[in-house]
Amino acid sequence: MFTVITPAANKDITTLANLKADLGISDTDHSEDPYLQRAIKQMTSRICSYLNVPYAQDGTRTIGFETLEQKFARSPWMRTQGCELVLARKPVAGIVSVMVGDTVIASTGYELDGPAGMLRRVWDGNLTSLSFQPTDRTVIRFDAGWKLPGDANPTLPEDIEACVISLIKATRAARTRDPLVKSQWVTDIERLDFWVGAVSGGGGDTSGLPPELTGLLDPYCYEPM
Repeated sequence: MFTVITPAANKDITTLANLKADLGISDTDHSEDPYLQRAIKQMTSRICSYLNVPYAQDGTRTIGFETLEQKFARSPWMRTQGCELVLARKPVAGIVSVMVGDTVIASTGYELDGPAGMLRRVWDGNLTSLSFQPTDRTVIRFDAGWKLPGDANPTLPEDIEACVISLIKATRAARTRDPLVKSQWVTDIERLDFWVGAVSGGGGDTSGLPPELTGLLDPYCYEPM
């Protein structure tokens, strides 16, 4: 269970300016702005779904930078050193605080694997854990996610933004054609093949994303809970 303490100021994986530059649309041409802004939000949500980004308690999800608080019913500080906790979001930029019951755990008591979003207990030289009760909760407050395009000093991997822009390009180009067309062949002139996304329930990859995009996104996916 985790809650959002400080929500992301921005949740869009790309910006309108970046998208228009990639599409070759002039800054002074605003005719498509409403469609493109809507497409950015739709494709951002689609990427979050593919990455299996978990929802917070308030029903929100993002790969943007947020401060979160996560509660664990069982504490690793009641067990042997080396016990690991998997935090709800990643990458984890830093730990704000770790509490077990009313006890603050010093930073010497854990190690953080930020990219994996894992917190590992280490020996901190004291026996405080002997006083913990089974009912004591572990509460971890941490910063996680990437600074997105449009934020100051963005840290989002370029592969992820490129996937959103690629998807918007494809849907924009497909707005005027039959979405069920697989091939179009004009005899002795040309042959055109269009990507047709997978249909859910058909087996295999049902994300509907082209393989070249899923290959870019897979390294950032969350493991199923």
